[in-house]
Amino acid sequence: MAFYSGRLSSGEALCVLALCFLLGLQMAAGSDFIVGGNNGWVVPTGSERESFNQWAERLRFHVGDTLLFKYSANQDSVLLVSRDAFQSCNTTSPAASYNDGNTAFKFPRPGPYYFISGAQGHCEKGQKLVVVVMTHRGRHSNGAPAEAPALGSSPALSPAAVLGDEGSPASSPLGAPAVAPASGDSAPLVLSLAPLAVALVSVAGFWALL
Repeated sequence: MAFYSGRLSSGEALCVLALCFLLGLQMAAGSDFIVGGNNGWVVPTGSERESFNQWAERLRFHVGDTLLFKYSANQDSVLLVSRDAFQSCNTTSPAASYNDGNTAFKFPRPGPYYFISGAQGHCEKGQKLVVVVMTHRGRHSNGAPAEAPALGSSPALSPAAVLGDEGSPASSPLGAPAVAPASGDSAPLVLSLAPLAVALVSVAGFWALL
């Protein structure tokens, strides 16, 4: 009969280290959110009016997560703006502007972020999105995002002032589901490291038996 010696073998130690490393990566890794799902970043039509904000209200965004905007580069754009510009659909002085047709915006810090379309008349028709970002996953939070700095020195990384009652995202009669299939519906594309963790743990366990 074998007895536990109280000390880990090299294979067991490797297994534990690999698992801890991957768990840490999974906590730090962000998720990708495809704005608008299969439709992409376009003007909402019919019952989809204002569904961008309804979609955002159903989700939880954290520092390190990424918004993916997919649109026609020669017909539209994405503007990061202040709260006032968001409410008035003012496209003249954005904090940052993107027109590559496949924009990936990674949240650098907690707070509210305001996005509108740069195409004429699109924002007024509902092509606008406000997202409130919380701290990193795994960190203690009371549920309220910290105040974001005012627009200033770093245009791509400086969201507007904190979201107030008057700046709350509008509700819509029809919202996207909170969880969508991997086909790209309006929900997060979560990059999970669990399969890799299982594989490495299995390999480490195999070496421990040698």
